[in-house]
Formats: sequence, C-alpha cells, structure tokens
Amino acid sequence: MKKKKKISIWLLCAFCVTVLLGCGNRAVEIQNDNTAAPTETSDSNVAVETQQESIVELTETVTSDAVAETVALTEQELAQWTDYVNSRENNAFLLSYYDEPKQIDLNELFYTGCGLDMEKLTDEEVQEYLEWAEMDEIFTDITRVTGKQVASVLKSRLGLTMEDMEKPLEWCYLNNSDAYVMQHGDTNAQNFTCIAGSQMGNQVVLDCLSEMTGEICRVTLQLPENSEIWMFVSNEAITDESK
Repeated sequence: MKKKKKISIWLLCAFCVTVLLGCGNRAVEIQNDNTAAPTETSDSNVAVETQQESIVELTETVTSDAVAETVALTEQELAQWTDYVNSRENNAFLLSYYDEPKQIDLNELFYTGCGLDMEKLTDEEVQEYLEWAEMDEIFTDITRVTGKQVASVLKSRLGLTMEDMEKPLEWCYLNNSDAYVMQHGDTNAQNFTCIAGSQMGNQVVLDCLSEMTGEICRVTLQLPENSEIWMFVSNEAITDESK
C-alpha cells in the first residue's frame, strides 16, 4: 500500500514538472514573438525613409534639370530696353567689348562719369592734375569720380572690385581726395537701338545697333536673386558669322 502511494506521489511530481516545463517553453515562445514584432516595424520604417529619400532625390534631380524657356522679347519690350541701354548710367557698358565683366575698359566706362553725381575740382585738385598731366591749364571737359563711387559701380553692376579688373583706370589719382580725374572730349556716348532680344529666366540677351557706327553688339545682362539691379555679363561684337 505504501509502495502504491509512493508511485502515485512520484507520478504527480512528474506531471507537475512537465506542466511547468511546458509553461516555461510557452513563455519563451511568447517572449520571442514579442521581440520579433519591433524588428518588423523597424524594417517598415527603414523602407518608408528610403522611399522618402528617393522622392527627395528625384525632386532635386527634376528641379536641377529643369530648363527655363527662352522667350523672344516683344517690340514694346525692345523699346523699353532701348531706353535702358541709352540711359546715362548704362550706355557706357556698351562702349567696349568683353567676354567677361573683368575685361571691360574702365576708361570708356567712366569717360563721362557713368551717370554718377560729380563734384567740381578744387583749386588744389586742379593744380595737382595739371602737374600730373604736364599741362598749363584744362581746355576741355573733365571727369572726377571718387574711389568709393567707382567701387560701388563695379560691385553693383559687375559684381567685381577694382582688383578684379584686367584693364586699370589710367587716370590721375588724387590720393588726398580719393578721386580719379581725367580731361576728355565732349562725350563718348552712342545711341543704340535694341533690334532683337530674348529672355531666359533672369537673363536677357540684347542685339543692339549703334546709330553712330552701324555695328551690332550682343549684350548679356543678368538679374541676381533678390536684386533689382541688372548686372552686365558680356558685350560681344556681332559679325555675319555669329548672327
């Protein structure tokens, strides 16, 4: 009888151990299932982020590859540009040829002041200029522009400094006044008519006919972002081959 009880107790203990082991395995399976779920979510997030990056890259590519349409200027627009290039502050930018702004002839550009307000020379400045020019008196018109004025024109209209220019301003420099002075004839201005032109985005190209020489020059201007002042990029002679 005692032996049967021992067997029964032993069987009961074995059953409990089996149940406990099964529960333990189930707990491990559940834990494993729970740890697997975040991995799937993480993979999903990576996929979404990758897709967003691809969309951004595609958008950037499309934007960078987009080309502004070239539009021919109307007769009215050409008339407006004709007035523009003939103004006192702009006309001299058409009086020398240059492939780059740094090649412009400063002597032609400031010949009559480039539209700047100019002060008369003082007696001391006149005497200093005459000594420099080895003359007894001034016979014709004279232009006086300050270094500050020159620097302002170069920066706002060409995006450059005096040090950037290839051709220097070959005038008398009055160190005490920070002024450039030169005697000259009446004017070097020419009347131009814009006979053709086009605009592509913030860039305008004009074919300008000189009424004085009959020559045609092709002027390129560009309007910088957040600016209202057009910059001169180049002025090239137009020949029959380049039309």
